[in-house]
Amino acid sequence: MKLKLKELEIPDDNPFANDKLDRHSEIENLTPIVLNVDAPLVMTINAAWGTGKTTFVRLWRAYLEQNNYQSLYFNAWETDYTDLVDRIKDFPGFEEGEEIMDVMDFLQSQLFQQIELLHRINIEV
Repeated sequence: MKLKLKELEIPDDNPFANDKLDRHSEIENLTPIVLNVDAPLVMTINAAWGTGKTTFVRLWRAYLEQNNYQSLYFNAWETDYTDLVDRIKDFPGFEEGEEIMDVMDFLQSQLFQQIELLHRINIEV
């Protein structure tokens, strides 16, 4: 038998109203780091399956939006490539008429640079 928990409801006006694991402090502590970094940043959330990584990210996104910050949520397990392209086109800062492949190439190069940096400082990706 396969069991799946009901997805946590995250109200727009109070993202942490139903969060029984009290993740508010972690999100409040990580937010200034992400908002104030000057260089490209790659952050990972590493934990076993079913331990709340996706819920954490959904809570964080709701918290950011509640505080008028823009975020892009992309779940690779639920989304295919074309959906990502559409999301990038709708994201603020995307120039109309800009070739999507140029944007994808830029994003890919940034990702590879960050992975290379992590390998140089001996962090497993």
